[in-house]
Amino acid sequence: MFGSLIDYVKLSAASATTRIISVLAVAVPLLIAASFGLAAIYIAISNRYDSLTAAISLAVAFVILAVIALIAVTIWRKKQEALRQEALMRARRTAAASALMAVNPALLLGAGRMAVGLARRAPLLIMLPLAAGFIFALTRSSSPDEEKDHVA
Repeated sequence: MFGSLIDYVKLSAASATTRIISVLAVAVPLLIAASFGLAAIYIAISNRYDSLTAAISLAVAFVILAVIALIAVTIWRKKQEALRQEALMRARRTAAASALMAVNPALLLGAGRMAVGLARRAPLLIMLPLAAGFIFALTRSSSPDEEKDHVA
């Protein structure tokens, strides 16, 4: 029950982190490769052909690399989203897990603290109603006026 809820929370947190890492994983190598290789490739192509042909061929090459990276990241994100949705469905199968998902974690901590406080005071909380009932019973049976009213 709680394992599926923990899996859902982990995958949700991992989903946000995954988005950031996936963008960085694609952008950083692409920028480094473009920076170092662009000048050398441009010079090599412009020496063989004219400058316009070199610029167009480099633009096409980088678009192809970006599309390949985009496809890879999209597949990875869909896989992560499917895992996250599966974990969510497992967590929602139990009523307690779905109720816990709706509750603020701070409230859960407060409820836990309250439960510990009540458990510490359990003997007193049990004795108070018993003592009140005992006192109430004594006061009801020791009244001489009420006994006269019942006899007559």
